[in-house]
Amino acid sequence: MNYYDSFAASDLRKYSLLRAIKMCGEGKRVGGIEGEVSQELCKRNQTATAGFIFPLGVPTGADVDRAERRALDATAGSGAIATILDPANFIDALRAKAVVMALGATVLPGLIGNLDLPREATVAAGSWEPDSTPAPAESNPTIDNVALTPKTCTVFTDLSRKFVLQSSLGAEQFVRDDLARVLGTELDRVALNGSGASNQPLGILQSAAQINALGTNGGTPAWSDVLGLQTGVGLGDADFGALGYVTSPAGRGVLANIVKAAGQRFIWETCAVADGRSADFCGGFPGYSTTNIPANLTKGTGTNLTALVYGNWRDLVIGMWGGGVEIIVDKFVGGGSNSATGTVRIVANLSVDIAIRHVQSFHFISDILTAGQPTS
Repeated sequence: MNYYDSFAASDLRKYSLLRAIKMCGEGKRVGGIEGEVSQELCKRNQTATAGFIFPLGVPTGADVDRAERRALDATAGSGAIATILDPANFIDALRAKAVVMALGATVLPGLIGNLDLPREATVAAGSWEPDSTPAPAESNPTIDNVALTPKTCTVFTDLSRKFVLQSSLGAEQFVRDDLARVLGTELDRVALNGSGASNQPLGILQSAAQINALGTNGGTPAWSDVLGLQTGVGLGDADFGALGYVTSPAGRGVLANIVKAAGQRFIWETCAVADGRSADFCGGFPGYSTTNIPANLTKGTGTNLTALVYGNWRDLVIGMWGGGVEIIVDKFVGGGSNSATGTVRIVANLSVDIAIRHVQSFHFISDILTAGQPTS
């Protein structure tokens, strides 16, 4: 049973993130369906908050425009006539694409306390014994744990009083989408390249996953190098599940310009799939590109190198605590003129951790030369 089961669908459709923010900004206790959901999440996840908990994926019951373009504010035009910025025609900030969920990462929501995932490190081996043997040779599996401990990612955005007072579905969806994209992008970045230090999860490129090197100072990959990543994962008995590649846009540009062999197709291709849609494929498997894969790596005298990762993405585990995103509203940010305009800062906290169930599930190249490709 999830927390939605405690509420009628008609009530959940009335949920308004902006209304909860407005109540916090006015120093009021968050009430209504917003307060009930927050209290239920705190109860079920044994947590407390100075603000409120915003659940991930509350249904709105409306067909809301999911476009990423929207306006932050309404401003005064000439002659004291209000100039309204049309959300459908406001240009959104550009952010790195989040790809690990699309590749098939395993998500564990609603965690409470630290979590140890039991893992079979070595398997039992069978033996063939003659009938005269009194007992078969002993062979036991070895069990260890993959530890997940909550680490908090914090983002904030400043909203004007006029914006918080908006009741339109577009304004409501803007705030939800903005928080989701910012948190999702950062979660994706650390899953791929998190340092593992300063309370940051450890990402694949910084882990003990196998590195397939191209050269002393980097190099240009051949078809055999791309297949070598598949072979490496296969040799670790991990070539099953959600298999796929991810690289940077610069890496995609390199691979999309290299043929597998004379007269054959390119290593990275964009192909039509269905209903006029297209998808990228690399080495016969889904391929994704994102700026969350760095294109400024170095090796020897080589610079502006990038990475190509292949693996079973189900073995990338993302744990989430608290049942949702904690929202804290800081009223009158910065004081002074901001107190006159009523600017509020919305601080969002998401507690997560990332772990790799088996390092054998991922192989990558981290020294691809990007000469001739833009890297920023």
